[in-house]
Order: sequence, then C-alpha cells, then structure tokens
Amino acid sequence: MVYFPSEQEPGLESLRSHAKIIPYLAFFGVLLLSVQLFYLQIIERDKYYALSTKNLIHREKVKARRGKILDRNGKLIAGNRMGYNLYVASGLSKKERLKAITSLCSLGIKWDARKYKTNRSNLVKRYLEYPLYLELTINSEKYPYIYVEEIPLRDYYYKEIFYHPVGYVSLISPEYLKSKKYANYDDNDYIGKSGLEKKYEGLLKGTDGLRILLKDTYGKKMVLSSGNLGSESLYKKLHAGEREPKDGKDIILTLDILLQQFIYEEIKDISASVMVMDVSTGELLSYISSPSVDPNIFLQGIAIEVWEKIRSDARHPLLDKGIENFNPASTFKPFTAYCALMEDLTEERSIKPCRGVMKFYNIKKHCWKRRGHGRETLEEAIRDSCNIYFYQLGDLLGINKFKEYADKIHLSRPSGIDLLGEKTPVIPDLKFKFRNKIADGRWYPPETLDVSIGQGFVSLSPVKVLQLYGFFASYGKMLTPHLLKRIGNEEVFFPTVAFEGGQEQIARINKGLEMVTSWGGTGWRARSLKVKISGKTGTMQSKRITEYFKKLSPDQNEIPYKERDNPWFASFAPAGSPRFAAVVFMEHQGSGAYLPAILTKKIWERMKEMGYFD
Repeated sequence: MVYFPSEQEPGLESLRSHAKIIPYLAFFGVLLLSVQLFYLQIIERDKYYALSTKNLIHREKVKARRGKILDRNGKLIAGNRMGYNLYVASGLSKKERLKAITSLCSLGIKWDARKYKTNRSNLVKRYLEYPLYLELTINSEKYPYIYVEEIPLRDYYYKEIFYHPVGYVSLISPEYLKSKKYANYDDNDYIGKSGLEKKYEGLLKGTDGLRILLKDTYGKKMVLSSGNLGSESLYKKLHAGEREPKDGKDIILTLDILLQQFIYEEIKDISASVMVMDVSTGELLSYISSPSVDPNIFLQGIAIEVWEKIRSDARHPLLDKGIENFNPASTFKPFTAYCALMEDLTEERSIKPCRGVMKFYNIKKHCWKRRGHGRETLEEAIRDSCNIYFYQLGDLLGINKFKEYADKIHLSRPSGIDLLGEKTPVIPDLKFKFRNKIADGRWYPPETLDVSIGQGFVSLSPVKVLQLYGFFASYGKMLTPHLLKRIGNEEVFFPTVAFEGGQEQIARINKGLEMVTSWGGTGWRARSLKVKISGKTGTMQSKRITEYFKKLSPDQNEIPYKERDNPWFASFAPAGSPRFAAVVFMEHQGSGAYLPAILTKKIWERMKEMGYFD
C-alpha cells in the first residue's frame, strides 16, 4: 500500500519553504563570485598582472658617468668611453640554460654554468670586444638568453703622464663592499684608488639611475611601454619607479697639459719628482713623479708578467716621490740662514772663514770645496753653498731653534696638497731621538751640524721644499700647493698663511739665491739669458764616495746606481719679482749642479715661450 502524505502534514510544508530559499542562495553566491571577480580583475588587476609578469620585468642599474677631469685650459685629461659586459639572463630552466651555453660556445666564450644564479643576471665576460658586441646587438635572435649591457669606463688620454697626480680607478674590491662607507656601491662599480681620483671620489662618482625593461622568453630586453605591457596604469606605476642617472661632477685642475708633457718627456726614464707652482695662489702648473705607468692598465686587471716588471723596477714607478720624504740637502741651507737672521746671528761677528775643514766637538767637518771659500757674507755662502759657514750657523743656533722656526712658519707641517699619503716633514729637536727610540735617545751637537746643511735626521718631501721656496719667493707667505682649480664652474680656494716680519731677512736670502745662478755660483748651469732665475742646488749623499772618484765621474755614471747621490734644484723666477717656483728632485743622478740645474733652465725657458711671464 502506497502512502500519500496529507497537505496538512508539517514536514511537507517545511520542505517547500526551504526550496524557496535555494534560488536566493544561488543568487547571492553568484553575486559574491562576481564581486570577487570584479575586485581581482578590475580593482587588483595591476597587482596581479604585475605578479604574473614578474619574471618578464627586468630592473637594471644605469651606471652614471664619472665626472671628467680637465686641465686648466679645459683640455680633457680623463673622460669616459663605453665598455660592454656580457650576461646570461636570470630565471632560466635547465633547457634554457643549455641554449644559453650553446650561444656562448658559438661565440667562442667559455663559462662555468655551475655558477649560475636564478635570482639575478649572471656576468659571463667583462670588457667584451667591440666586434662581438656588434654581432650580439645586430643578431640577438641567434643568441637566446644572453645579452650585453653598456657601461661607462674611465679613459686616461695621456696615459702615464698624469698617473701620479690624477691616479686611477679599478673595480671595487669585496673588502670595500663590506664597509658601510660604500653601501651605495655594487660589485660592478669602479672606485678611485689613488691620486685625485681617490681624493675627490665623492665628487666624481655620480649617482646611478634605474631603468625598467621587459624581457621576452629568450631574455631579449625591450623598452617599457603601455603597449607591450598591456596596461596603461601599470606602465605609469613602473615608469614612476625609474630614475635617470646623475653624472659625477667635472673637475678642472691647475695643471697645464703642454707643460706637463714637456717636462715628462725630459725625465720619463729617470727616478724623479718635478713641480711648478704659482707663488701667488699655490696652483701647481705641473706635478710629475717619474717613471710612471699607464693608469688604463688597472681597468681590466694586470697581467702577471706586467705586474712583476713594474714591481721589480728599481726606480719604483708606482711610488709618488713628490710626497715622499728625503734629505733636502743644501736646499735646506736658506732655511738655516733664515733662522740665524731672525736670531740676529750675523756673520761679521760670529762666523770664521772657511778653510775647507773645521773641527767641531773633536770631529772634523769638511766643506765640499777642499781649499775652502775663505771669509764670506751670508749671500756669498748661499751662492757657494759653503758647508763650513752653515755648520757654524747651526752650531750657534742649536737644534731647538730649527724646530721653533719650522713650527712658526709651518715648515714642520704637511703642505696640505690635495693628495692622500703626504709624509709629515721631520724637523728634529733635542728629544727627537728619545721619542723615536733611536740609539741611546740623546741628541749630540754634531748631529745639529748635519741638520744645518739638510742632512742627518731632517727630511722633507719635494712638495714641501717647493712650499718653502714659495715662502721665500712671496716674502713670507706659506701657500697651500694644490691641484684642484674648479668644481664645474665653482672656483676653489686653498688657504694661504702670511707671516708678519722677516721680509728684510728674506730679501738677503733671495739675494744669495739670485747669485747661485751667476757665473761662479753652484747653479750656474741654470743661468738663462731669457729668464732671470733664483735657485739653490742640493746633493743628498746616498753613500760616502771619495772626492777623487767624484772628480773622475762628475755625473757619477761610472758609480753603481744605488750608490750615486740624489740631486736637488729648487728655484723661483723671475728673480726680483717672482711669479712661479719650481723644484726638481732626482734619485741617484749625481750632483744638483748638473742634471737638475740644466732641467730647471729648460723649464723656465719653456714657460717663457708659453707666455707665462708676459
């Protein structure tokens, strides 16, 4: 028997009421789904579209160009050229990597695929040859998953001529990258390692930009646009994140390319330092340490055999001799004279005639002239570089007076030149040996005699000797020798300290320096009919050599290189109204009266021809 429920039964009525709700539930379900789809496809469209295209979007740094370095006349010393680095794209499958390796092999390029990183581009080769760059650029579809990026590279147009003042750049080292100081650098950045490149790194570097590109499935990059991106709003968001690179600031130097070239050609094979300075401003017109090297070799790394050749060179081409300390020899005698004049130790009442030898504290001290110079005035003693005369001045002064006046006129301080690594001058006092733990720590009077003629414990760098002669040329001003003239169009000034008093004493010293280049003076080889020159010879002894041997070989060519004397010639011109000062220092080239004096004459006459004295 079949049972038919009655309409009045409650179960059936309940079922009918629930059935009426189902369409509404379905409607709300569809509505919620529509809202969610609208939110994802319209409201959050750009977000999820960006995520879906994440692997296709390529962000790369745009390297800023390093600021240019120019000479005082606007001629380019260091600029930039384009370099090319080769990369394998990131995010590749094993099959795609294999295709990339095949592309590299077809170009003859080896690469260790085990070093592949999926999360960033993989550098394969730096400094790609230009023909390969053209091949990859023109026929990019033939070489899937590899690409080239252009980077600006430093270019030193005059090679070794400006190596020491300008310096060089090379790839930043991993040790540098660990420092917070270099947080804005990456492993593709170049950084100044010496010279002005290092000193003014903050000005020259610039700020990198950011470019956003699209990559196709083969790693080929395309310029970002709303068309190839498929979304105007997403394009605007991505484009807003791009930034243009800001190139480093150009710096204009005080150096003169033509003068620098002339002097370098004269001394390029000699271990030497030569500088020329404007005595009204401290601007260095020339700054040379020779021999030198081409700074371009540091950009791509140095071959072992080239490095060994440089390192084993007895002339030390990498050493900047301009800021290294040496005995100033007789170029120091005018300072001894200055101290004595300021102390009113006049020769008429204090100084005995030179007989070629004199005993001090039971020690015989000799003049360079065996027969002696007889009785001389201060000016004549400077002209003849009489050792006996200056020994007596030093003995009368005592070592503490040298230090006292060196401190007063800032001779005991670094010159302040805008290069890193300048050595501090050494001007000893009574406690010098004790402080430096030398021998028994006591200062002996004969050691003061050595200091008085620029030997013994006193040492100055060539740039400091130049500053001292700028002091005499300017009648009492300590200028700051410097290489930077302008940053862009902004003039740069360096301090000058003017000392009151002493002008009459300096005038007497300058008279003696003028007499040095007269006939009969020790620097007569620097005498010129074109420019009136004041100057002083100096000969730093590297080893005791008999006078007889020196006379046989006055330029010391027959003496072993390391045993030859180190000559100086410091000068300013024109005599009477000086405008420029110069210093020439050479290692192991004999007497200062020979090669340095001859070169000094050539420099001043060349500057005359160039119009510097007009």
